[in-house]
Amino acid sequence: MGKLRQFGLGAKLSGIAFILIALIIGTLIGVSSYTTTRLQEKQAIDDLTEKSTSVVQMIDLFNATLKNEADRSLKILETYFPGKFTSDGSSRVNVAGKSVPVLKSGGSTINNDHSVADRFSAQSGILATVFVRSENEFIRISTSLKNDKGERAIGTALDANSAAYKSLLEGKTYNGITTLFGREYFTEYLPLKNSSGQVIGALYVGIDFSENVKAIKNRIISMKVGDNGFFYAIDAAPGSTYGNIVMHEKDEGKNVLGIKATDGREIVKELLKAKNGVMHYVDAADAEGRERIISFHYFKDWDWIVIGRAYTDEITRDARTLRNWFMLGGLLAVVALAVLLYLLVRNLVSRPLGHAVTAASEIAKGDLTVRLESDRSDEIGQLANAMNSISQGLANVVWNVRRGTDTIASASSEIASGNQDLSSRTEQQASSLEETASSMEELTSTVRQNADNAMQANQLAVTASDVAARGGNVVSQVVETMHDIDASSKKIADIINVIDGIAFQTNILALNAAVEAARAGEQGRGFAVVATEVRALAQRSAAAAREIKDLIDDSVGKVEAGSRLVEHAGATMQEVVASIRQVHDIMAEITAASREQSDGIEQVNQAITQMDQVTQQNAALVEQAAAAAEALQNQSADLVKQVNIFKLKSTATGTRDEAAALVKKAIEQLREQGRDATFSEISNPLGQFTDRDLYVVVYDLNGKNLAHGANPKLIGQNLIDSKDGDGKPYVRERIDIIRNHGKGWQDYSFLNPISKNMEPKSMYLEQHEDLIVGCGIYKT
Repeated sequence: MGKLRQFGLGAKLSGIAFILIALIIGTLIGVSSYTTTRLQEKQAIDDLTEKSTSVVQMIDLFNATLKNEADRSLKILETYFPGKFTSDGSSRVNVAGKSVPVLKSGGSTINNDHSVADRFSAQSGILATVFVRSENEFIRISTSLKNDKGERAIGTALDANSAAYKSLLEGKTYNGITTLFGREYFTEYLPLKNSSGQVIGALYVGIDFSENVKAIKNRIISMKVGDNGFFYAIDAAPGSTYGNIVMHEKDEGKNVLGIKATDGREIVKELLKAKNGVMHYVDAADAEGRERIISFHYFKDWDWIVIGRAYTDEITRDARTLRNWFMLGGLLAVVALAVLLYLLVRNLVSRPLGHAVTAASEIAKGDLTVRLESDRSDEIGQLANAMNSISQGLANVVWNVRRGTDTIASASSEIASGNQDLSSRTEQQASSLEETASSMEELTSTVRQNADNAMQANQLAVTASDVAARGGNVVSQVVETMHDIDASSKKIADIINVIDGIAFQTNILALNAAVEAARAGEQGRGFAVVATEVRALAQRSAAAAREIKDLIDDSVGKVEAGSRLVEHAGATMQEVVASIRQVHDIMAEITAASREQSDGIEQVNQAITQMDQVTQQNAALVEQAAAAAEALQNQSADLVKQVNIFKLKSTATGTRDEAAALVKKAIEQLREQGRDATFSEISNPLGQFTDRDLYVVVYDLNGKNLAHGANPKLIGQNLIDSKDGDGKPYVRERIDIIRNHGKGWQDYSFLNPISKNMEPKSMYLEQHEDLIVGCGIYKT
């Protein structure tokens, strides 16, 4: 193969042309030789058949002469027995040691009476025998036939396997040939019947034609086909001689049932079964292995198979000689044509292609200014124009690639710069996120501390609220006590007023008493002293009362002021209690908010941690993108657009109309071409009855598959119980549709050969004679 690649295109084309021409001429010679050989073979077969037929006709003519003679002789023999034939089963006689019924003609007993047979044979030269029926046997009771020892052949039975025996039982006349004591006889048997029509015996005549048949055999044996072809005959009559050669130059009497061909066929048994025909075979016992052709014909009257045999190589010798001359002339013609083609190809193809190769090499080196000059309009000229178009196209592509490469380089540089900037910002963002995360952790700690302080303040507010409430209660009690003191002071003031009134009255009374004592004089002087003392006491009492009153009034004022202050303090304490309660509520809300804020900050902290991770990943991706951009910046990409065009067989599914049309087409071909040819065409996956997922099937009315377009392996199988994908016996249902309607549609599920899925299907069915022809479509 390596050396072959070194040759130029002209040499290769010439070599290919040489091979093609050699193949063509060789094929023509082969076809011619084959045709001639087959023609000679056919002529030889026709010659064999014609000669075999003439042999059979010769034997048939001789047989007709013998039959006429036997018919005439049998009628003459009947005249030797003028009376009616009767047989009484109750009356028996011994014949050669065997007890048999008595057979009479008129009143004469035939058993052991050979006079009539001898007289007939003496006058005609033809053997005569009389048989009596004993149960299911025909026994010889009178005959002119004697064996080699001169003994009469009586007391023996007719062979129950012979054709004569069967004909006599049926009450029919039989004629044929037989061999007795080394002599050939043409025989005829006539059944003897009683008045009831029952066969009670038989008459027999035998014409010795040994010399005549010997002459015929010699004549037939002398007939030749080719150099070594000849004719012979085999006994086809059932019995001990079945398969024996009855006519042959050397092997007469030999049994040849065991002859086999090299392929194992039992040739003689096949031709005995076929009776008539032509066969080719190689005898397994033939050391040379030469193929033989035989043409054989059956001669029914004698149960002979007449065979003409010849060697294939002898009858096709002329064809082989002609083939050899053809081969020699073809070889010379091939060589001459090959040389001529080489010169033409070199001038018309190789040289222009060489120029094209040189131009392609220059283009491959990068010189896109190369152009081919050609004024030819054939494929070479088209190639030159195509090369020029390729060169120009490549030049345009190079310019576009250059511009594209520049653009890609600029864009790559910008992408790289952007990636670097993005990488820097991403790193800054990552750093900021780390700081934010740290701050958020501190904030989380502070918020948690605030939440704890708020909880403590809330507890203190609760305690203060309780203390303020208790203080409020005490102030309320003080206010009530002050109110009581104020009331008591007012009562004391009232009492002091009474005392002051009493002192005033006492002073008045003392004054009056002094006046009166003065009036009384000496007598009243002691009273006046008392009065003066009482007056002085009253004045002191009044003064003391006034002082007490002033003190009480001052105390009352101070108590009223204190009561007002205490009331104000009570109100203030109520406001303090309410404020502390509000502080408690606010601190509780602050505590809850601090907890929520702590949780939220914790979530924010987690989010920031995730953002930090994502940012780290983004930073890594940015670095990868930067590396890819840098790699893209250092590379030039050639952009190639490929277009693949495929011409595909349609995979569209068939329609109901197409399925019905295929069935009708198949039925029409069945009518025109018969079953075998149509079944073969239907079962061919590439034939006219297979289209996409459509194919034709044929069954008989018992469910046996006779043709199948999708699965020929099913042919010959009985599918009566076959089930579809849903478990339904679809073939049995088809038979019911045909028997009830003659045609129609059937729904079932089956495997789609295109999608390989189980899909719903409908099949159109129509009856033709005893056949069911169908074609299905998939519904999906």
